[in-house]
Amino acid sequence: MMSTEPVLIAALPGKSDNDRLALFLNPGSASGTLALCQQSWADGIGWFTQSKVDVDASQVGSLRQALGQGGTSRSLGQVASRPTSHPTLRVVG
Repeated sequence: MMSTEPVLIAALPGKSDNDRLALFLNPGSASGTLALCQQSWADGIGWFTQSKVDVDASQVGSLRQALGQGGTSRSLGQVASRPTSHPTLRVVG
């Protein structure tokens, strides 16, 4: 029987040793969604999720492209420093 527990794929350090951004695969979902989780550490509890964003299979390609894996030369610093009055996510596809 295949486990339906989320599988940790990557953990990126946060602003402190007690924070991280974790990427999980949810094998129990119909399409194998990913979850981006903002987590904190607490003694006696361990890592716990503060907030979560589910990313379904149809969004992964657009997310990779937005992060620069799709051939773009923009760095995250350039994207983050760009002023926007109305933050939007445009799906390219």
